[in-house]
Amino acid sequence: MLGGIPYVLEGTFKNLIDSTFESMSDFTITEATLLAVLEAETLSILFWRGMTHWLGGLGIVVLFVAVAPTVGAGAARMLGAQFSGLTHPRLTPRITDTAKVLTVIYLTLSVATTLALLLAEMSLYSAIHNY
Repeated sequence: MLGGIPYVLEGTFKNLIDSTFESMSDFTITEATLLAVLEAETLSILFWRGMTHWLGGLGIVVLFVAVAPTVGAGAARMLGAQFSGLTHPRLTPRITDTAKVLTVIYLTLSVATTLALLLAEMSLYSAIHNY
């Protein structure tokens, strides 16, 4: 519900139900939206949507790393399908350490992409959102 507050404050939605739906769709990266024309929204709302999508992407990666060991054999088979050979390497022995490593990788790739887009003469705002 907190993620929906900027939509109400900005006047994008009149009620918290619609703004909460929009926020949840942003954080879960489902791309379901109640907004008819995204380009008509203010830059602050577009910035908020971009940041919630970014946080949602990071959250999905960390959630999979944290939940996969508790799911059991199904997750192990799914992970094993991504690697060739009989065994797959683990990034680190502890889940929290793996989540930290993946967060650093995600941040590094995000910064590298933004810098590359800035070098290609894209505006800072657009480079941050990777348009």
